This record gives sequence, structure tokens and C-alpha cells, in this order.
Amino acid sequence: MAEGFTEIQYLAAGANRHTAVADWGQDGLVAFGADCNIALWRPHDSRPRGVTSLLSGHTDTVKAIKFLARSEDEDEDEDEDEDEGEGKHAYLLSGADDHSLKIWAFSPDSDVVTCVQTLQEHTAAINCIATLHGGASRGRSKKAAVFATGAADASVKIWAFDGRDVRVLQTINSKPKFFPLALALSRLGPDGSALVLAVAGTRDVVQMFVAESTEDPEFQLQATLTGHEGWIRSLDFTWEKKTKATSTFDCGDCTKARSYRPP
Repeated sequence: MAEGFTEIQYLAAGANRHTAVADWGQDGLVAFGADCNIALWRPHDSRPRGVTSLLSGHTDTVKAIKFLARSEDEDEDEDEDEDEGEGKHAYLLSGADDHSLKIWAFSPDSDVVTCVQTLQEHTAAINCIATLHGGASRGRSKKAAVFATGAADASVKIWAFDGRDVRVLQTINSKPKFFPLALALSRLGPDGSALVLAVAGTRDVVQMFVAESTEDPEFQLQATLTGHEGWIRSLDFTWEKKTKATSTFDCGDCTKARSYRPP
């Protein structure tokens, strides 16, 4: 009688019920929070296998996930391949109810993912993360990636990460007080020399912050957008045309979606 064997054909895991709990990388990799773990999934694989990896490290429910592109300096230093999709999601950011922000690094030549930073700057659950694609802040030695986190301590923190060191550039305390549930971060201006940050959450308004420089940016409140009728849970910037320095700003709550265009 031939010996039997068991083979895993497909693995599935349910995603946590939070609007910022999943992100889709540029090469097709999906990451989402599954309880206190992070599940990795490639839905377009030629041989679908479901969840391929579970990243453990958080001690409470994961609420926010965002891919972070490798900086230009790291690409040059490591002489990575220029093939389509290579190295486009070199890092993954995650935030959870355990108040911690984790930075995960993907190995360029294997499926190994390791946690390279655990940060405890927030004093409450991290609800949302926004990243600036392609790197942003031009520091003294390297072009560091800029990203933002929003938490239930009613604050937004701006961070810089150069692939080795991460630091807090600014802490924005919400006034009047509310809990951030959604963030959006983008370049501003024809040359991308300024940054714009949209913040929304447990109020019916969107606060717009602008930093005039990408080198150690200092965000200042410039406008408050109204029109929603409930908490705002999703934000994003959308460029209308690549040849023009105009954009629309999309956001949504449980009752409606709105689009704003700067004058």
C-alpha cells in the first residue's frame, strides 16, 4: 500500500475590519492585517495558493498597512536589477492597537521578510499610514522616504526613513481634537518642491497641511475642507494630467464621496 502524503493547496485568512488594513504593491503583492499578524498574498499568481506568508510581531490587532518604495540611493548602492517590478515594495509599514509602528524589509533575492524597526512614539493605536512614493526628503547625505502615521492619541507624526535610520520630523496634534482615520500625502507644485498632507477622521472635515520644502518638512495648516456628513475614513490624491500641476483630491465617508480641486 502506497504511503499517503499531505500537501497544502490553498491558505486563506480573514482581514481585519479597518479601512487602512490592506495595501496592494506595484508588483501585485497584497498585504493585509489578519488579527495581530500580517498576511501576504499574490492574487494573480499563475498557481493561486492564497496566503503565502504570515508576519508575526505585533501583540494586538493590526489596523494599518502601507508599502514603502526603496529610496533612490539604496537602489544605486545595491545595484538592483532594473527588471519590471524589482524592488518596488522593498519595505512594508504596519501599525496596530499595540501602539507600535513596525518597518519590515523584503529580501531582494528571496521570500524572507524581517522586521528591521519597531517604534513606540505613539501612545495609542495607530489607525492609518500615508507614504510618499519614490522618496521625498532630501537630507544632507541621502534621499530619505517621508511617511506619516495617524493614531488614536489624536496626533499625526511625520517620519523620515533612509533605509537604516528612522526619525520623527514633526508631531501634529489635531485641533480641535479628533482621531485621525485617514491620511494622504503628495508632492505639490510643478517641480515637486513642496508637500501636501490631508488629514481626516472622527469629524466631518478634512484638514490640509502644506510643507514648503521637502528637506526636513514642517507642515502648517492651510485649509479646512467641509461637505461631509460623517466621519471620513478614506483619502487620496489623484493627478488629472501628468503634464499639468493640477490635481483632484478624493475622500469618502459612510454617506458620500467628494472630490476637491484646488483653485
